[in-house]
Amino acid sequence: MRYVKGMLQNLLPNKIRIEIIEKLFKKYVNIEPKKFCEELYMSTDDIRKLINHGMYVGGHGYNHLRMNKKNRESQKTEINLTLEFLKSVGAPIKKWIMCYPFGAYNSETVSLLKDKDCSIGLTFKVGINQLNFCNVFELLRFDTNDFPQ
Repeated sequence: MRYVKGMLQNLLPNKIRIEIIEKLFKKYVNIEPKKFCEELYMSTDDIRKLINHGMYVGGHGYNHLRMNKKNRESQKTEINLTLEFLKSVGAPIKKWIMCYPFGAYNSETVSLLKDKDCSIGLTFKVGINQLNFCNVFELLRFDTNDFPQ
């Protein structure tokens, strides 16, 4: 399964990837993709409710791109779209937090985030941060998949 996921996320051309995903979705899920998304993902109203009830909502990318595979201009556009979305749902856009999609970032990403008043970047690297950890744009974290199910 990990091999197939890796191929679909990283190696196959977009056109082929979409064709395969559509066939797999139709065969194994057999529900309209829009309906599936409505049931699986939070709506903007759901996100606003979280914020209104005191939950922090940060950025995770607008299009969920692997930032380290994009040029500076594409990364800048993605970060700007992320901030526009956060603003539209009432999330903070000053001293905000970014959790890199797929844990993928590079020095350009960090530079752009600093320019946009981001205060923290979360990686996909698992672990506990030390209090003297100086690079706040490479913070370790725990994902739900890191805990026994």
